Order: sequence, then structure tokens, then C-alpha cells
Amino acid sequence: MNANANAGSQISRPAAIYERKRASTACVVCRERKTKCDGERPVCGFCKVRGGSCRYIETDASKLDPGSLEVLTRLGRLEESLKSYINEVIDQKLAIPATSPIPSICPAQDGRPPRQRTTSNRLSISSQPQFSATPTQFLNQANQPTLLSVSGSSEHSKPDSATLSDDVPPSTEIISHASDMSLEAVLKWPIFTDLAPNLARDLHTSTIEVLAKDRPITFVTEEDIHNEVKNLTSPVLDRLVENFLTNNHIKNPVLDVGCLRGYVEDFKSLGPQWDGKTCLVLIVCAVSSVSGPLDEIRGVSKLQDCLRIAESYFCASQRRIGMLHHENSIMAGQCTFLTGVYLCLTNQIIAGWKSFVHASNQCLAWLRSNNRLQSKESFVGDETEEMALDPDDGSAKRYVEESLYWSCLKSEMEVRFELNLPGSGLDRFNYQNVYPSPPIHEHLKMDGGKSPEDSMASSAGRSPENSETDRYHLEIGWLYYLAEIASKRIRSSVWVESYTAQPLHARWILQLEKRVTEFDWQIQQWYKALPGPMKFSTDPSVPTRNILRYILRQHMIDIQEDVRFPAIQAIMGSTLSNLDVEQFPPTLIRIVRGFFTNAVDRIEANREGLFHRHHGVWLSIRCVSRSVLQLLGMACKCHREGGYGRGLELERQLLPAQWHNTIHVALDFLEYWSSESADARRMHKVISGIADVYYTLSQ
Repeated sequence: MNANANAGSQISRPAAIYERKRASTACVVCRERKTKCDGERPVCGFCKVRGGSCRYIETDASKLDPGSLEVLTRLGRLEESLKSYINEVIDQKLAIPATSPIPSICPAQDGRPPRQRTTSNRLSISSQPQFSATPTQFLNQANQPTLLSVSGSSEHSKPDSATLSDDVPPSTEIISHASDMSLEAVLKWPIFTDLAPNLARDLHTSTIEVLAKDRPITFVTEEDIHNEVKNLTSPVLDRLVENFLTNNHIKNPVLDVGCLRGYVEDFKSLGPQWDGKTCLVLIVCAVSSVSGPLDEIRGVSKLQDCLRIAESYFCASQRRIGMLHHENSIMAGQCTFLTGVYLCLTNQIIAGWKSFVHASNQCLAWLRSNNRLQSKESFVGDETEEMALDPDDGSAKRYVEESLYWSCLKSEMEVRFELNLPGSGLDRFNYQNVYPSPPIHEHLKMDGGKSPEDSMASSAGRSPENSETDRYHLEIGWLYYLAEIASKRIRSSVWVESYTAQPLHARWILQLEKRVTEFDWQIQQWYKALPGPMKFSTDPSVPTRNILRYILRQHMIDIQEDVRFPAIQAIMGSTLSNLDVEQFPPTLIRIVRGFFTNAVDRIEANREGLFHRHHGVWLSIRCVSRSVLQLLGMACKCHREGGYGRGLELERQLLPAQWHNTIHVALDFLEYWSSESADARRMHKVISGIADVYYTLSQ
């Protein structure tokens, strides 16, 4: 009797007496075909592609149980309250009048109307894991990064296809819009063509045409290839592998280090074979031969003997990689990805891009065939199948998979941003983990999830000293990887949220100021959360003395620049006959000054790595050139539209005092790499020509 009483007391909620009913959002066609439906109205994605007669069976809210209705009602109220509160807080901090009109300034390039872009009505903030002070402490934490979504108001809404979730990469449309911030777009600013018509061809030639002129850094003969592979003795192999793990792999940890050492031992005992393992060892040797520490002496990165040896290893590896192209395996993706790394190390960017896209496709095929990826359009409802997680799948295998995925994705995205080329399709899929899995105990032992053959390879070349060094590299590499991925996610949000081509008005400026404030806060939180080994000085003149910290500082500057770019783009595209700072709101001028201060900081922060060879050298060429041209463009605009005397005053109001020094730093950097990079040669010519125009105007 007491049991019955207790049972009755547990069903005290009125909603509990109703049977729960699942709300269905799939269209009739997808339901009949038993395919996943994205639920888009009025026509879903499947029916739009296949031409199906899309229709939905509308759900009668009255048929939902009272409990469900109450939950939905309360969630709606909570969402509206949260939006209202956040907007009130931001508006209070940014007390900018929204009614005062300012002169209309319409961004334009070459007289063409601005491309229609839209911004989201939601600020998606991707925060990062809370890092501990030490790698060991951090590795003990669960891999559960916090994702914070803050809703914000905007009078523009972006198309559904541009929607960016915290759990998906930026779409092709987003990257295409963001490429308007690239060097290619800056070169097309009207000010440059007007003032330097003799440079019109260099300014308007597409980057892909320029990069097509690049060739291998050196040419090697059959005898060179044979002799260098033959000379890969045990001491040479050990030195090259250790250098690779210290100076290269730590940035893109796509290999199982234990397996790599095992493959090297096989190479020592059996010699070079015609298989994937030998291909991987030779690519590692090629990459290592042109990799060094960040503080290497100027000129070391261009030693001809090192370049010839590296090219010999690379050619030998490429003769073996063909057998992997049609193989659905992790090793196929690893070899192709490292091929892209080597090609970018040697400034063969078009070939490198193709390798990264190919590696991404191989990674996509592997992950998709093993049920690791889920399409963005997958319908989450009663017909959705959960992604299978194999309980016997070892952590080592999973860690390598995830690292390869992120390395392929970010490398492909970096090049696509500059070239505005299509990608592999890897960005059209969600990933099961928003950050890579940590290298936990099983992986550090290098025995989880391997085949018997790979397990033997893992233990073959592992000494106690190697194990301890590998553990350190693995931990540091993972800390860096999480920090870099978090910064990339913030930048992706900037691309979605902060870019619009609407005519300037007070409300637009208010929204821009909100975004600048919000993303500056995000990057500050990201910086505060960095663990000790990844912490760098925010003073750009202080060297980082570490390639990982060096790259992270560049990522921080990227975000600070991108979020402020709409302001400078609006002014540089202005149709006003005279540039009068006083007619612009103080908020806009503050953002512009911050943008140019950031441009000077970028070049200063690049100083320690200007002559260091790494696979992002070409990206550094692009970033440094873009920053210098932005500074020169504004300085020329000040003097041309301000006239004698007034031009210098405008320049001092908008540009940092030390900005002139950046011209000499950039030209020295571009001249150093001009012998290898056609893009560096072009930018050296363009910047020299624009600088001459500036000096003439300012006299």
C-alpha cells in the first residue's frame, strides 16, 4: 500500500499523465524515401536538388502534450529575455548615438557596386578549453571545451547557406566573402591604379597567374636522387627524424611517432622499399632537410646543399606515393599532407594547394567510410542515425585521425582564403569532436588501436630517451593544437559576423563597434587561457623565440585586423572628394586607428621569422604585403585628398608615427624570398612603386 502511495506521489506533475510525442520535421518525400531531411521551408535541400514535390505535414500544436507546450513556451521566453539583456548591456557600454547622420560613404572598387553581403543576427562565440598552467595538469582534464553562444541584434540577416555553427567549418560562401579582405582585394583599391597606372598589370594580374611561374627550388638528377637515398645511414636518419619532430611535426602532429620510428628502423635494416612506409620516411627526411629553429641565422634557410638534398628525398618519395593515391588509409592522407607541407616550404603554392585538397579528400573518404563524419545537412530527428563510436577503437588511432583532419582542414582553408579556390568538401561535414582528443595515457604508450604490425613498429625504435622526448613533444603539440584551433574558430566567426557592405550610417557603425568590442573580448579570453608554454608577449617588439608562440601571436593579429577591416574598406572605397576626419564619428576614427596600429604591430611581430623557412612563408609574404599596402594606401589618400599641408596632418591623425619603418622591413623581407617566389617579386615591385608615389606626394 505504501508502495502504491509512493508511486502515486511520483506522478504528481500534470504533464506526466500524457504520453510524450515526438515532433517530426521531415518532409513527406524524404519520409517516404527514408532519407535524411534538413527541414528547410518551403523546399528542403533534397527536394531542391532532385526536383521533388516537397510538402510538410503541419504539426497541430494542440496535439502536443501540456508538458511539451509548457517547455516550449518557457524556452521562448528565456531566449527573448537573454537577447534583450545582452543587447542592453552592450548598448550601455557603447553609448553611441544612432540618429545622427553622416555623409554617405559607399564602398566601391573600380566603380562597381558593392557585393551584397549580410551579417548574422547571432554572435557565435567559440571559446576554448580552460588551459592549466602545465601540460601535465592540462592533459588530466577532460576534453570538454566550452562553447558559448551570445545572441546579438542586427538589422541584416545572412542567408541560410552562410550560417556558421560552432561545430562546422566556414562554408565556401563565407570564405568567398572573407577573401575580400585578402591581398588580392587590397591590390584592386582604386587609389593604387589612379596614382600608379604603370603598375596596373601587376596590380590586377590574378595571384594564381603569378604563382604559376613558380618552379622547384632546385633541379636534381637521377644520380643525385640515387646517391642521397643511399647515403641515408642510421645516424643521418636519426638526426633528420629528431629535427622533424622538434621543428615541424610539433606544428602538425599528423603521425603516430612510435610508428614513424618503427618505419625508420625497417628502413635501416631493409633499405628503401617500394611501399607506403618508405614513402613516408622519405617525405619526413625531405621536410626535415629544409626545416630549422626559428632563431636560425639569416641565409641558412637558403643553403643550396640542403635544398638539393631535400629535393632528392622528395623526388624519391613521389615515385612511391602513386600506390597510395587510390588507397583508403590514414597513411595515404599523411603522405599527401606532408607532400603539401614540403611544396609550401619550397614556395610551390599551387602544387601545395592541390596536395592539401587531395589530402583532405583522402581524409574525408577515410573518416566518412568509418562513420566519423556527419553532413551539415543531416536531419536530426526520428530518422537520424547516431554516429557509431567503436568501443574497441584505440585512442592512438583516434588521435591521429583527428589531428590529420584538423591539419588538412586548416591548411586548405589558409590557402583558399588567399586564392579564393574551391575546396575538397571537407568543410561540408560536421566533426564528432569540436577539438582533437587529448593524447591520453594509452596513446602516450603508443600501443592503442594499432594493428599487430604497427604495434611492433612502434616498439622497434623506442628507447627510454625517445619515449620521454616524444611524450614532451606530444603534450606541447596538443596544447598548441587546441590553442590554434580555438583561434581559427574565432576568426571564422569574425568572417561571418563582422563583414558587411552596407552604406555607412550611425547604426552600421554601432554594430561594427559592438563586434569589435565583442571579438576583442574573445581574443583576450583566449590569450588569458593559454598555458604557460604557449604564452607570448603582446608587445610585438618582444621576440617569442618559439615557432609555436610565433604562429599563435600571428593568429591573434589576424583576428584583430579582420574584425576592423570593414571600417578601412569603407574609407578606402569612399567617393568623397576630400578626406575630412572631422566629418566621421569618433567611433569610426578610433576603429581605423586601431586597424593601422595593428598593421604596424603585424610587421614588427614578423621580424624574428622573416628569414625563417616554414610552410607558411608565402602566407607571411601575403600578410606583410597587405599591411604595408594598407598603410601606404591610406597615406597616399591623405596627401592626395588633403592637399599641401593638410595631407600631413591627416596622416598623423590616422597612422601610427613609426609606420614608415614598415616599408623598409617589408622590402628587405620580399627581396630575400624573391629568388624563389614570383609573388614576392611582384609585391616587391608594387610596394616600391607605391612608396615612390607616396614620397612624391608628401614632399
